[in-house]
Amino acid sequence: MGTNPIPRTANLSVMQALVGARRLGAAALDHIAQVARERFKVPAAVVSLSDGQQLFFAGRSGVGLGHTLLEGSFCSTTLATGDVLVVEDAVKDPRFAENCLVIGEPHVRFYAGAPIVLQSGEHIGAMCVLDVEPRPFNVGQRVVLKHMALAAKAELERLCASDPAYARPN
Repeated sequence: MGTNPIPRTANLSVMQALVGARRLGAAALDHIAQVARERFKVPAAVVSLSDGQQLFFAGRSGVGLGHTLLEGSFCSTTLATGDVLVVEDAVKDPRFAENCLVIGEPHVRFYAGAPIVLQSGEHIGAMCVLDVEPRPFNVGQRVVLKHMALAAKAELERLCASDPAYARPN
């Protein structure tokens, strides 16, 4: 399995604030993931946050895991490209055909992810939808997924701003 380039990620103070948002706003971020899951009729959706080594699932629906490794992941490719990534059939995509999540549980076949990007250009995570069946994903769906990534970003910013312990220094 080839490795994907590790994306530029937020600095440590920002990541601490955003990971802290999981504790502060799990319900709101889980709700965003649930809406994505229902909208795209997929079995799983996540709002992932990257610290450069791991992905933390700050919001999730249909996913039991709370985190996974970033390297070689679908999300690392999403963050590296800086745009919506669609993998209609992971078994047929040489970047992911040997990925442990494709060849083993949960047997991911479809992935679509839109990066969550700060105004500074730092890539902090992705809004992702997954399925165990291959599927097409049209331009309109890509636009909706981008909007959901923006909603997740806005919620993360709101959560961090609402707790002085996670406020960014001026």
